[in-house]
Amino acid sequence: MIMKHFSRRVLAICIFGVLLLILAGCTDSGESRAILKPAIAVAGKTGSWSVVVTVGDEITTGGSIKIQWPNGWYNAALPEGKLKAMQFTDADGNHYLAVETTRKGVEIGLSIVRKGLDGQHDRYGRAVVLTLDEGRLNPGDEVTLHFNNTFAPVTSEEHDVAIGIDYDGSGSYQLLTNLPPIEVIGNIATKVRLLAPSQAQVGIPTTVTVVALDQFENATQGYRGLVQLVSDDSTTTLPSDYRFTAKDKGAKKFSVTFNKASVQRLKVKTDQYLAPHGIASNPIQVVDKQDGKKIYWGDLHSHTELSKDASGSATTAYRYARDVTALDFLAVTDHGAGDENRNEGYFWYGVTPEEWEHNRTLVEEFTVDGEFVGLLATEWSGRTRYGHHNVFYRGLEGAPLGEDGYTAVEEIWDLLDVGEAFTIPHHTGLSWPSGGSPDTDWRLHRNDALRPAIEIYSLWGAGEYFGNDMSYEYFFQRSFGSHKGPNYARDAWALGHYIGTVAGSDDHNAHPGQEHFGLTAVYADELTRTDIFDAILDRHTYAT
Repeated sequence: MIMKHFSRRVLAICIFGVLLLILAGCTDSGESRAILKPAIAVAGKTGSWSVVVTVGDEITTGGSIKIQWPNGWYNAALPEGKLKAMQFTDADGNHYLAVETTRKGVEIGLSIVRKGLDGQHDRYGRAVVLTLDEGRLNPGDEVTLHFNNTFAPVTSEEHDVAIGIDYDGSGSYQLLTNLPPIEVIGNIATKVRLLAPSQAQVGIPTTVTVVALDQFENATQGYRGLVQLVSDDSTTTLPSDYRFTAKDKGAKKFSVTFNKASVQRLKVKTDQYLAPHGIASNPIQVVDKQDGKKIYWGDLHSHTELSKDASGSATTAYRYARDVTALDFLAVTDHGAGDENRNEGYFWYGVTPEEWEHNRTLVEEFTVDGEFVGLLATEWSGRTRYGHHNVFYRGLEGAPLGEDGYTAVEEIWDLLDVGEAFTIPHHTGLSWPSGGSPDTDWRLHRNDALRPAIEIYSLWGAGEYFGNDMSYEYFFQRSFGSHKGPNYARDAWALGHYIGTVAGSDDHNAHPGQEHFGLTAVYADELTRTDIFDAILDRHTYAT
């Protein structure tokens, strides 16, 4: 009996020992891991966040941990952009970085570098390097990077924080496979918008969108207001009053049926402070029967983090255009090449082949004929007199045109096939305060087949003629100016250029289609990529 109990005790001890070994294997060796505290942020709101890295394998003296937050976390001002003044000395100051570890007797230094874990330089993006100056870190040790007294990005989205570890000081970083995500949610709602198609047919249901927006134009996920759609036409069939839920994420589509031909404006009323007396929609032309071409709205100029001088992912841009600003089409026009002023250390890269393929995939995934269309596009930033041109492709073939350093727009045109691609210049009269202005001199180059339009308006201002009321130097109270010369739409027309007009936001935070930032209306037979592309080529557009 004693031996029996002894055997059971030995067996229990052995099993417990095996379990400890298994747990030790999970905790003290193998892959490193990381978590965020907290893992959520409110757009534009000041707070403190920490990245906690649990070491999986030994890190020796000279080894380091590189942590790269999404670009928006380093950007201090949008849409123009300015780098946060991150610092290590004043714990009570803004953008304070600090490091601590559970391992005693080690010294860890902090530095900020331009080169990211992907090997690229971004204009505003940075990486924080935690270098083990003395001692070693063993499996199971924790290293925490604090990012205190800073404000969250203004673009709401979920994005991974990239983390790599150089275990032996060789300079080679192993990227953690399970990267911790940080979710930025919309701030408090400050307004609602009611967005509707410009045309509708009597008796056919029409989809309209109600969206609650914060001060940064994010859809406010926490909005729970009661909304009511109203019409001056008593024959219009309207939905029942609706209270927003968490599932809506701040934007909700409704079905409305107009039963009389007229020009209508719906209104949305709320039970809260946002719109108690009603906010009007855009005008809607209701006809007995829709024949011929229809009006579709889109943004032909939007940037994401792939541009390296912007923030927000390309996925966020497409979702925002489709679900928040209710656009019919979108072109993400990330920079094919960055600024190559390497002598002054002021440079960043453009779209890589892998990123270009990612954007091509998104164009295909988000395109649903009749509902939403993505256009494959990129920006080529030329020098003075040649200007900045966005390049658009009919299908899913094409290249970002940035790697070979083209300096003249004629070089770009030589690469394009008529009917399969075209270019559109933007901010054609803009003047940089530092010189090297990206103005377009209409006297020097012409190609009506490959340049069907001018982007006559964006968040930079209007380029219809020199000295207009929305000129570059006064718009958004920036330090930019207007170049006095043959750089504007009226100059192009006077010189005989056969160009139409479009408008695009040129936003740099993955928020296309924002109010007052510039939109293009296209007259097309159907909402397909081919029809939108051909309509622009045919100059069946207008800008607002």
